[in-house]
Amino acid sequence: MVRHRGEAARLQGSVVSAEKRDAVRIRVDEIAGRNAGRIKLEDVIEDARNEESPLHDYFTWDDAKAAHKQRLDEARTLLRSINVPYEFNLTEHQVIAYVRDPAKPEKENGYISTVVLRTDHDLARAALVEEFSRAAAAMRRAIEVAKALDLYDEVAAQLDAIEALKARVISQQSPGVNPQ
Repeated sequence: MVRHRGEAARLQGSVVSAEKRDAVRIRVDEIAGRNAGRIKLEDVIEDARNEESPLHDYFTWDDAKAAHKQRLDEARTLLRSINVPYEFNLTEHQVIAYVRDPAKPEKENGYISTVVLRTDHDLARAALVEEFSRAAAAMRRAIEVAKALDLYDEVAAQLDAIEALKARVISQQSPGVNPQ
């Protein structure tokens, strides 16, 4: 019998017990240990198929729901891949055509054309703040890797620069605009 517990669980961004987090880490380390520290996604999924695996609840086992989630990811990838020509400093550039719509609530999906954003400076700034937030999140992850490689200071300086630029853009927004 396949159990489905709604949305797949998350390790980051939600409350997960230390015991469960440790069980997941240990299991993934065991899988990687069978291949000299390397791991394939297929190996993780195969282990997670077992309902007793600590990885099981992190996956959507209802195939219809999983297929829909996959199609949403494919749609995101498609939208991110579209560029439009834009003239900047007398030179034509290919720029991103669609970005996440900053007017949408955090948990709701939706995208907006960058052409439309050009006509609303506050919304454009809010979209840019969201992009900086994603870049900062990626840099925070890079910092965790950098700590393990003794390169923390170099990466932390880049994160500080991103956060400073984000703060500058936020300070230019009109009162009442809610940056994410």
